Amino acid sequence: MDILPLWDAAPEIASPVNTRNNQTDPLPKIEWLPSKIRRGVMTELGLSLQKWKSDIEEGRTLTLNVLVDQCKARMRENGEQPRGGIHDSAVAEIAARQGMTAEALKQRITRLNKKRSRK
Repeated sequence: MDILPLWDAAPEIASPVNTRNNQTDPLPKIEWLPSKIRRGVMTELGLSLQKWKSDIEEGRTLTLNVLVDQCKARMRENGEQPRGGIHDSAVAEIAARQGMTAEALKQRITRLNKKRSRK
């Protein structure tokens, strides 16, 4: 299951990306534009490609976190009691669907939570 269709279905989840009005900013989306030119234009406009990519990854992690919460709710509703706990099983299930390791997903969620608690 790919994550991208969720952006259309749940725009409120992608709010960190929307805060800078990046959906209407076509510059980072122009893949064919050479990176040096894109970077120069973005610098002149006061934009940061690194910040833009960071915001996208933050939105992706938020979406993955919502998917983990939904998986946990489903497991509780079904009365499942997996070995290691519901949270770890939900993280492992979502990570497997996304083609990543459970540890990588746990780390992404942990970093997101730390980042959000600092704000």
